[in-house]
Amino acid sequence: MKTQTAFRIDKTLLEMIKEKAKSSNRSLNNYIEYLLYKDVGNIPNETTIEALEEVNSNKELPSITDLKAYKEELLKSKS
Repeated sequence: MKTQTAFRIDKTLLEMIKEKAKSSNRSLNNYIEYLLYKDVGNIPNETTIEALEEVNSNKELPSITDLKAYKEELLKSKS
């Protein structure tokens, strides 16, 4: 979910950021968000968070010895 916010920024810096955004074919908002994600990192989605919690729970997880067969099994269970 996106949240609107306001902050103060040096005028010269803002102009430089606008130029970089334009040269990257991005909007100012999109370019700033891109820079922040690069610096802070990607925020994991719910599926990733659940997977991380499962791994960290010390729950006995099955070993995957054949990745191709495992993927096919996952695809079958989704249909």
